[in-house]
Amino acid sequence: MPALFETGFIRDRNAETTAARLATGTTGTDSWHKLGRPIDWNADISADQIPELAGWNFEYDLIPGHYTDWQGVSQPMARRAVVRRDTKVLLGDVGKGFTELPFKAAINALQPWIDAKLATPHTGGLLDEGRVSFLTLKPNVDPIEPVKGDVTELFVCFVQGHVGNLAAIIGMTSVRMVCWNTVTAGLADGKAKIRIKHTKKVQEGIQLAAKTLDIAKAEFIGTGEQLSAMARFGVNARDLEKYFRVVAGIKSDAIYAELPTKSRNLLGKLYAALETAPGATVASGTLYAAYQAATYYNSHVRGHAKATDPVGVAKRTQSLWTGPLGKQNGVAWSTAMEWMQRGSLVVPANAA
Repeated sequence: MPALFETGFIRDRNAETTAARLATGTTGTDSWHKLGRPIDWNADISADQIPELAGWNFEYDLIPGHYTDWQGVSQPMARRAVVRRDTKVLLGDVGKGFTELPFKAAINALQPWIDAKLATPHTGGLLDEGRVSFLTLKPNVDPIEPVKGDVTELFVCFVQGHVGNLAAIIGMTSVRMVCWNTVTAGLADGKAKIRIKHTKKVQEGIQLAAKTLDIAKAEFIGTGEQLSAMARFGVNARDLEKYFRVVAGIKSDAIYAELPTKSRNLLGKLYAALETAPGATVASGTLYAAYQAATYYNSHVRGHAKATDPVGVAKRTQSLWTGPLGKQNGVAWSTAMEWMQRGSLVVPANAA
């Protein structure tokens, strides 16, 4: 959703891309939608440079809310409006307990990785007029390739919403975030993340996040081994449908023809994802393909919102963050893991 991208930087994917861009005078990078200020592949970006490159050099005010009662008298409200000081844009509203997470505090959690050259800043910016800020770093970890032709990389992500219902997140993802679609996909990714609520304990969350990054890196390597096992685990048509029912939250055990139209449509979209989801098409007939189709469906198809509908986009993001869509991605993973361990698919009682 490039329309929601405001400003930011994007590192070229490799040295060859940088050379080609400089030779032709191209202003964009090789990233999706040609967004952002291009950064050479070999450029050295310090932690102190990130806020300016990402457009994080703005401040916002918390303005007490008011409403007009039935007598036409203005009355104070507990909630406050979040307004960008430079553009005067209303970013949202927050409750009484909202505590700001300064950009510098988030950078402090990641700075040891950057200073020690353990991770390189890759992308960063603002979305939706500044309502969401994001950053991705590329750790010095080899990519994993569970299936030939489907390479998965590891990134450290930071995402923060500047309204009360969007926590800040620091953790790991396999998605290089450059726009709204990739940010929501990165948030939906099942790898270890710390959610930092905008409360008085926000600094404690930052400290915890910094301590968990090394653990998350180790988990990524372990995840590669699990995904490789999925790619060796064949599935039959009957178990595939059972798995998709779990992912879609269909509790009925009726045969396909007797399911409600909505349930049949959900299954149809999952089967369609087998033909379109990245990763699913290179491991046909395996649990790996089924899992890739399931997470693609949850992250990109189910609850899809148009870029021109900011309310719908915000609701979908929240659902992927902490709501039903994120939960179903977790169900897709845990069910697949148990399936391999047991050797057969057992539908969990709390699948939906």
